[in-house]
Amino acid sequence: MKIDFRISPAAADFIRKNKLRSADGREMVIQLYAFLQVSPEPTAEIATLEQAMDFAQTNMQSLPSGGLFRWAVGSGFRDSIPDSDIHWVEGIPFDLPEDINRTISNRELVFDDGKLRFEPDFEPFSYKLPGKRDP
Repeated sequence: MKIDFRISPAAADFIRKNKLRSADGREMVIQLYAFLQVSPEPTAEIATLEQAMDFAQTNMQSLPSGGLFRWAVGSGFRDSIPDSDIHWVEGIPFDLPEDINRTISNRELVFDDGKLRFEPDFEPFSYKLPGKRDP
């Protein structure tokens, strides 16, 4: 799989110092994930676009008529990620299923204001459930 994104030196340094081991010593990977925001708090973390769609489909009756998915960069336990989804960028392990890699595209991972984020930033994307009305 071709990986097009880059990592800024500050982001790489921050990750190497703070994100590759958990407090109990387990190896970690960097992840991009979407979380569902239904006014005003996030209610579910989603690791892949496929999981986001599965979540929405299995929970349609309890979801409001619409909402926003926002993006965040975080980390997850490496031993919980399929080996086929782990890819190394500048010596740093990333959880990169193909759909997430396509989503990231040619952005740069930066460390800004105490947080990891991609530049240019991701636009949130909204959903509207057919047949449901706002409360």
